Amino acid sequence: MELPHVQASEGRALFMKTNSTGQIFANFTFPVPNNRTWNLSSGIYLGLTGQPVQIDPKNMTIVAEPNSFVASKENVTVTYTITVKNNTKGIFALFLYLCGESPLIVGLNESEVSPDVYNQFFNAVYHCGVISGSTPKMNIIGYSNLISKIIDIDSNNTIKSVQTLGSVTNKVPSGNSTNSITQHNAAQPFPRNLVTPLKQLQMGIQAQNVICDWSGFELILKSEDGSPACVSSQTAQILMERGWGHFPLRLR
Repeated sequence: MELPHVQASEGRALFMKTNSTGQIFANFTFPVPNNRTWNLSSGIYLGLTGQPVQIDPKNMTIVAEPNSFVASKENVTVTYTITVKNNTKGIFALFLYLCGESPLIVGLNESEVSPDVYNQFFNAVYHCGVISGSTPKMNIIGYSNLISKIIDIDSNNTIKSVQTLGSVTNKVPSGNSTNSITQHNAAQPFPRNLVTPLKQLQMGIQAQNVICDWSGFELILKSEDGSPACVSSQTAQILMERGWGHFPLRLR
Protein backbone atom coordinates (compact mmCIF):
# COMPACT_ATOMS: atom_id res chain seq x y z
CA MET A 1 0.00 0.00 0.00
CA GLU A 2 1.28 3.46 -0.93
CA LEU A 3 0.37 6.76 0.68
CA PRO A 4 1.11 9.59 -1.76
CA HIS A 5 1.58 13.13 -0.50
CA VAL A 6 -1.43 15.26 -1.30
CA GLN A 7 -2.69 18.71 -0.41
CA ALA A 8 -6.40 18.41 -1.10
CA SER A 9 -8.75 15.48 -0.78
CA GLU A 10 -12.20 14.37 0.31
CA GLY A 11 -13.54 11.20 1.82
CA ARG A 12 -15.70 9.53 4.43
CA ALA A 13 -15.01 9.05 8.14
CA LEU A 14 -16.96 7.37 10.92
CA PHE A 15 -17.30 8.92 14.38
CA MET A 16 -18.38 7.38 17.67
CA LYS A 17 -18.17 8.21 21.38
CA THR A 18 -15.73 6.58 23.74
CA ASN A 19 -17.12 3.99 26.18
CA SER A 20 -19.97 3.20 23.81
CA THR A 21 -21.23 0.54 21.42
CA GLY A 22 -21.99 1.25 17.78
CA GLN A 23 -23.21 -0.90 14.93
CA ILE A 24 -22.81 -0.97 11.15
CA PHE A 25 -25.47 -2.78 9.13
CA ALA A 26 -24.40 -4.20 5.79
CA ASN A 27 -26.24 -6.13 3.10
CA PHE A 28 -24.27 -8.70 1.09
CA THR A 29 -25.66 -9.78 -2.26
CA PHE A 30 -24.49 -12.79 -4.27
CA PRO A 31 -24.18 -12.26 -8.05
CA VAL A 32 -23.55 -15.99 -8.52
CA PRO A 33 -25.11 -18.27 -5.88
CA ASN A 34 -22.68 -21.19 -5.61
CA ASN A 35 -22.87 -22.51 -2.03
CA ARG A 36 -19.37 -21.20 -1.31
CA THR A 37 -18.66 -20.19 2.29
CA TRP A 38 -17.30 -16.67 2.79
CA ASN A 39 -15.57 -15.72 6.05
CA LEU A 40 -15.45 -12.14 7.30
CA SER A 41 -12.15 -10.95 8.78
CA SER A 42 -13.01 -7.46 10.00
CA GLY A 43 -10.58 -5.63 12.25
CA ILE A 44 -9.64 -2.33 13.88
CA TYR A 45 -6.00 -1.30 13.55
CA LEU A 46 -3.84 1.26 15.31
CA GLY A 47 -2.74 2.91 12.06
CA LEU A 48 -2.92 2.82 8.31
CA THR A 49 0.76 2.73 7.42
CA GLY A 50 3.30 -0.03 7.94
CA GLN A 51 2.57 -3.46 9.34
CA PRO A 52 -1.05 -3.53 10.58
CA VAL A 53 -1.35 -3.80 14.36
CA GLN A 54 -4.77 -4.72 15.69
CA ILE A 55 -5.96 -2.77 18.73
CA ASP A 56 -5.96 -4.46 22.14
CA PRO A 57 -9.36 -6.17 22.53
CA LYS A 58 -9.44 -4.92 26.12
CA ASN A 59 -9.94 -1.43 24.68
CA MET A 60 -11.93 -1.99 21.49
CA THR A 61 -13.53 -4.91 19.67
CA ILE A 62 -15.43 -5.51 16.45
CA VAL A 63 -17.68 -8.53 15.98
CA ALA A 64 -19.52 -9.50 12.80
CA GLU A 65 -22.78 -11.41 13.15
CA PRO A 66 -22.83 -13.69 11.28
CA ASN A 67 -19.07 -13.86 10.74
CA SER A 68 -19.47 -16.17 7.75
CA PHE A 69 -22.17 -16.99 5.25
CA VAL A 70 -22.89 -19.32 2.36
CA ALA A 71 -23.60 -17.77 -1.05
CA SER A 72 -26.70 -19.87 -1.61
CA LYS A 73 -29.46 -17.25 -1.55
CA GLU A 74 -30.19 -13.73 -2.74
CA ASN A 75 -28.66 -11.74 0.11
CA VAL A 76 -27.77 -11.70 3.79
CA THR A 77 -27.58 -8.89 6.35
CA VAL A 78 -24.51 -8.66 8.58
CA THR A 79 -24.28 -6.56 11.75
CA TYR A 80 -20.84 -5.30 12.77
CA THR A 81 -20.79 -4.36 16.47
CA ILE A 82 -17.99 -2.08 17.68
CA THR A 83 -17.44 -1.74 21.43
CA VAL A 84 -15.14 0.91 22.91
CA LYS A 85 -13.97 0.63 26.53
CA ASN A 86 -11.47 2.10 29.02
CA ASN A 87 -11.89 5.71 27.82
CA THR A 88 -10.16 4.82 24.56
CA LYS A 89 -9.81 7.75 22.15
CA GLY A 90 -8.05 8.22 18.84
CA ILE A 91 -8.05 7.58 15.11
CA PHE A 92 -8.15 3.97 14.01
CA ALA A 93 -8.21 2.08 10.71
CA LEU A 94 -11.46 0.17 10.24
CA PHE A 95 -11.44 -2.84 7.92
CA LEU A 96 -14.79 -4.50 7.15
CA TYR A 97 -14.60 -6.51 3.94
CA LEU A 98 -12.35 -6.64 0.87
CA CYS A 99 -12.17 -2.98 -0.17
CA GLY A 100 -9.89 -0.71 1.77
CA GLU A 101 -9.93 0.84 5.23
CA SER A 102 -11.72 3.90 6.56
CA PRO A 103 -10.95 6.19 9.51
CA LEU A 104 -12.84 5.37 12.69
CA ILE A 105 -12.56 8.37 15.01
CA VAL A 106 -13.38 7.72 18.65
CA GLY A 107 -14.01 10.39 21.29
CA LEU A 108 -12.92 13.25 19.00
CA ASN A 109 -14.63 15.60 16.58
CA GLU A 110 -13.42 16.29 13.04
CA SER A 111 -11.53 19.46 14.00
CA GLU A 112 -9.39 17.54 16.50
CA VAL A 113 -7.92 15.35 13.76
CA SER A 114 -5.02 16.54 11.63
CA PRO A 115 -5.87 17.01 7.93
CA ASP A 116 -2.74 14.97 7.19
CA VAL A 117 -4.40 11.97 8.83
CA TYR A 118 -7.51 12.36 6.68
CA ASN A 119 -5.32 12.66 3.60
CA GLN A 120 -3.56 9.40 4.41
CA PHE A 121 -6.86 7.53 4.47
CA PHE A 122 -8.58 9.29 1.59
CA ASN A 123 -5.64 8.91 -0.79
CA ALA A 124 -4.28 5.50 0.18
CA VAL A 125 -3.59 3.21 -2.78
CA TYR A 126 -4.27 -0.46 -2.03
CA HIS A 127 -2.68 -3.29 -3.98
CA CYS A 128 -5.55 -5.70 -4.48
CA GLY A 129 -6.18 -9.16 -5.71
CA VAL A 130 -8.58 -9.91 -8.53
CA ILE A 131 -12.26 -9.52 -7.65
CA SER A 132 -14.24 -12.10 -9.59
CA GLY A 133 -17.80 -11.87 -10.83
CA SER A 134 -18.93 -14.24 -8.07
CA THR A 135 -17.50 -12.16 -5.20
CA PRO A 136 -20.28 -11.03 -2.82
CA LYS A 137 -21.02 -7.30 -2.94
CA MET A 138 -21.36 -5.30 0.29
CA ASN A 139 -23.64 -2.30 0.70
CA ILE A 140 -23.78 -0.32 3.98
CA ILE A 141 -27.46 0.20 4.79
CA GLY A 142 -27.37 1.84 8.23
CA TYR A 143 -25.64 2.72 11.48
CA SER A 144 -26.46 2.77 15.17
CA ASN A 145 -24.58 5.17 17.49
CA LEU A 146 -22.15 5.97 14.67
CA ILE A 147 -22.05 9.11 12.52
CA SER A 148 -20.81 9.06 8.93
CA LYS A 149 -19.31 12.31 7.61
CA ILE A 150 -17.70 13.52 4.39
CA ILE A 151 -14.60 15.56 5.20
CA ASP A 152 -13.30 17.99 2.56
CA ILE A 153 -9.66 19.08 2.88
CA ASP A 154 -8.68 22.14 0.81
CA SER A 155 -5.37 22.99 -0.85
CA ASN A 156 -4.23 24.85 2.30
CA ASN A 157 -4.43 21.55 4.20
CA THR A 158 -7.35 22.70 6.35
CA ILE A 159 -10.87 21.36 6.69
CA LYS A 160 -12.98 23.13 4.10
CA SER A 161 -16.34 21.53 4.87
CA VAL A 162 -17.99 18.68 6.76
CA GLN A 163 -21.10 16.95 5.50
CA THR A 164 -22.99 14.59 7.79
CA LEU A 165 -24.40 11.72 5.74
CA GLY A 166 -26.48 10.13 8.46
CA SER A 167 -26.72 8.53 11.88
CA VAL A 168 -29.27 5.74 12.21
CA THR A 169 -30.40 4.86 15.72
CA ASN A 170 -32.93 2.15 14.90
CA LYS A 171 -31.75 -1.37 14.27
CA VAL A 172 -32.30 -2.91 10.86
CA PRO A 173 -35.42 -5.12 10.91
CA SER A 174 -34.78 -8.79 11.52
CA GLY A 175 -34.56 -11.08 8.53
CA ASN A 176 -32.51 -10.91 5.38
CA SER A 177 -35.17 -10.19 2.81
CA THR A 178 -34.77 -7.36 0.35
CA ASN A 179 -38.16 -6.00 1.40
CA SER A 180 -37.14 -5.54 5.03
CA ILE A 181 -34.01 -3.66 3.96
CA THR A 182 -35.98 -1.41 1.64
CA GLN A 183 -38.42 -0.59 4.43
CA HIS A 184 -35.58 0.33 6.75
CA ASN A 185 -34.06 2.68 4.19
CA ALA A 186 -37.43 4.29 3.60
CA ALA A 187 -37.86 4.91 7.31
CA GLN A 188 -34.31 6.24 7.76
CA PRO A 189 -33.31 7.84 4.45
CA PHE A 190 -29.82 9.15 3.86
CA PRO A 191 -29.25 12.51 2.11
CA ARG A 192 -28.70 12.17 -1.63
CA ASN A 193 -27.33 15.62 -2.40
CA LEU A 194 -24.04 14.27 -3.82
CA VAL A 195 -26.13 13.08 -6.80
CA THR A 196 -24.06 12.08 -9.84
CA PRO A 197 -20.48 10.80 -10.09
CA LEU A 198 -19.71 13.72 -12.44
CA LYS A 199 -20.82 16.20 -9.79
CA GLN A 200 -18.54 14.54 -7.27
CA LEU A 201 -15.58 14.63 -9.69
CA GLN A 202 -16.20 18.36 -10.15
CA MET A 203 -16.02 18.71 -6.37
CA GLY A 204 -12.54 17.18 -6.45
CA ILE A 205 -13.41 13.67 -5.24
CA GLN A 206 -11.17 11.01 -6.78
CA ALA A 207 -12.94 8.48 -8.99
CA GLN A 208 -12.28 5.53 -6.66
CA ASN A 209 -13.81 7.50 -3.74
CA VAL A 210 -17.06 8.44 -5.46
CA ILE A 211 -20.07 7.66 -3.27
CA CYS A 212 -23.05 5.97 -4.89
CA ASP A 213 -26.70 6.22 -3.93
CA TRP A 214 -27.79 4.31 -0.82
CA SER A 215 -30.45 2.34 -2.69
CA GLY A 216 -28.12 -0.49 -3.71
CA PHE A 217 -26.12 1.08 -6.53
CA GLU A 218 -22.42 0.28 -6.78
CA LEU A 219 -19.37 2.14 -8.01
CA ILE A 220 -17.71 0.80 -11.15
CA LEU A 221 -14.80 2.38 -13.05
CA LYS A 222 -14.67 2.45 -16.84
CA SER A 223 -11.76 0.36 -18.12
CA GLU A 224 -10.91 2.83 -20.88
CA ASP A 225 -10.33 5.97 -18.81
CA GLY A 226 -11.11 5.14 -15.16
CA SER A 227 -14.19 7.36 -15.07
CA PRO A 228 -16.77 6.41 -12.39
CA ALA A 229 -20.35 5.22 -12.80
CA CYS A 230 -22.99 4.25 -10.25
CA VAL A 231 -24.99 1.25 -11.44
CA SER A 232 -27.10 -1.56 -10.01
CA SER A 233 -25.39 -4.80 -8.99
CA GLN A 234 -26.91 -6.59 -11.96
CA THR A 235 -25.72 -3.93 -14.40
CA ALA A 236 -22.26 -3.91 -12.83
CA GLN A 237 -21.99 -7.65 -13.41
CA ILE A 238 -22.98 -7.28 -17.07
CA LEU A 239 -20.51 -4.43 -17.64
CA MET A 240 -17.68 -6.42 -16.05
CA GLU A 241 -18.45 -9.45 -18.20
CA ARG A 242 -18.28 -7.23 -21.28
CA GLY A 243 -14.97 -5.75 -20.16
CA TRP A 244 -16.49 -2.25 -19.94
CA GLY A 245 -15.37 -1.64 -16.37
CA HIS A 246 -14.20 -2.96 -13.02
CA PHE A 247 -14.75 -2.37 -9.33
CA PRO A 248 -12.30 0.04 -7.63
CA LEU A 249 -9.37 -1.88 -6.17
CA ARG A 250 -8.86 -0.67 -2.61
CA LEU A 251 -8.07 -3.77 -0.61
CA ARG A 252 -5.58 -3.94 2.27
